[in-house]
Amino acid sequence: MELTEISSTFFSQWVESSSSDTKLHREDSKTSKGSRKISRSRKTSRQDSRTSVSKLYLPKAKYSEGEFKEALQIWIQHPEHEETMQLKKLVRQGVLPKLRSELWKDSSGGADIIFNSPHYYEEMIDDMGIQVPSSIPSTIFSGNRNVPSYLLSPDGEKTCLKLLYILSHMHPDIQYAPLVPPLTSLFLHFMEENLCYTCMSAIVNSHRSMLDQSQRAFAVMAKTFQDSLKSYFMPSYKQIKEFIETAKGEQLPKNTILIPDWLIWMFHYIDFWTLVYIVDSFVVQGPKVFVRVGLIVFNQFAKFIEQEEVSENGNLEDLFKQFASLMPLRGYKLLQAAFRIRGLSRKQLERLKSKNITLLENGLLDVPQQTWTPVQTLTVFVVKGSNLLSLQEWELLSSWLPERLRIKRPVCLFTTDTDGCSIRTLYNKCEGDEETVLLVKSSVGEIIGGFATASWSERRAGHRTLTYFGTGESFVFRLSPRPVRYLWKGLQKKGPGTKDLFMAGDDKCLMIGGGGDNAIWLDNELCRGHSGPSETFGNEQLTETQDFLCTRVEVFGFFSES
Repeated sequence: MELTEISSTFFSQWVESSSSDTKLHREDSKTSKGSRKISRSRKTSRQDSRTSVSKLYLPKAKYSEGEFKEALQIWIQHPEHEETMQLKKLVRQGVLPKLRSELWKDSSGGADIIFNSPHYYEEMIDDMGIQVPSSIPSTIFSGNRNVPSYLLSPDGEKTCLKLLYILSHMHPDIQYAPLVPPLTSLFLHFMEENLCYTCMSAIVNSHRSMLDQSQRAFAVMAKTFQDSLKSYFMPSYKQIKEFIETAKGEQLPKNTILIPDWLIWMFHYIDFWTLVYIVDSFVVQGPKVFVRVGLIVFNQFAKFIEQEEVSENGNLEDLFKQFASLMPLRGYKLLQAAFRIRGLSRKQLERLKSKNITLLENGLLDVPQQTWTPVQTLTVFVVKGSNLLSLQEWELLSSWLPERLRIKRPVCLFTTDTDGCSIRTLYNKCEGDEETVLLVKSSVGEIIGGFATASWSERRAGHRTLTYFGTGESFVFRLSPRPVRYLWKGLQKKGPGTKDLFMAGDDKCLMIGGGGDNAIWLDNELCRGHSGPSETFGNEQLTETQDFLCTRVEVFGFFSES
């Protein structure tokens, strides 16, 4: 295998290319005697590396290029269908180098974006007027850790930071997503700048919940992995827990997250090619691949701690870094071991995740706090698809939502700006979501809304029109001016007179909060609104005048990140 088959123009530490467009990312060859010696030295180094890779990592694929591409196309059309198991099996055999870029592009969703908008990257930068600063924090998206460069050239590293900055500009609601930098760096080894950005943008926006995008979500993932380690490799779990407790000199509480950065450690310290093969499976099967691989890695790590008789005062991360350089299982052998773990299903991981979300909501799960340097304070889009709220307004609204939604990604499902002013369109856009937030902006700049805790499709469930539905988690609010929230009165004192008229709607109007008057009422054209004191929420009217004109109506849903 020639490494030139799998290199982008940024993969210049291992690959020399004669094409003129790579000059930006590598030093020009010199003709002096000394330079010829350096060139021969580099050539020898690349040959040695190629031999090493060949022994440890080269796949023994038993499929043709055509067979792989056919399986990939089937997967793209039906990613959850039984027939798509064929692609998973082929990927586990090993991805042929010349097929890797195509696999990552198609399975990440980047290919769909390119198909619909061939110049997506360039047009997005121009349309948004993005100006990339000369200095970009190397800890972008990742708390206090620098972006791993792997085998990128210095110019490749600069390009990686540029892409991360643009991603942060387009997704300002994401402040902590520590896997975005290493994945961007890895992708940049195998594709050009514009395609790398497109693929990463697709992954960040994926409905498959590919990456955790908040500290809370990352903590839930860490605890879910820890529970899996305890279930499948109890001795290793105990070994790691004992080491940490000894180092701290105290017994840890029951729900302590032992290694909150377990996944970050893997992407920072495991060797490059092993990570590449992990990503091969990740883009097809999602984050459960990380759990499988992590179980094997940390099972071995626990044995390393025990066998090496390391100092109890040693730093666990430093020990893992040392272990990663000596790992007995690497490349496809590691992946093979990971996929031999029986009984670890997506449903089981979801059950563990749900349990840990409950712990988090009840304040029983500690979330390690990270610090980061904000890339920007003023944002174009606070939530994907909308610029209605400022960052401060969204943070306030988010703090009012249940914990289970705060670890999810808010997405604008409907906006009158682009979807028109029809109540039927609003219903159609939102019916698939069980929990939504309605926002209404009046002609005088007031912003009011309500948290709806049932799908709007339930409006058709009753025998009569305008049947109320929803739950006691519902609330109404005003964000501007003078922010205020009104919870269901039944939470304070539930009695015979308590109203539970949470939400209702038909083709003529939409209502949130009933009894006496509606807290929020909108007409079928979403142009006229009304707000009065409702007995359900005990609210005062949310707007200065009870009747008002709407300048914008939006509905947000929430996508899981884990």
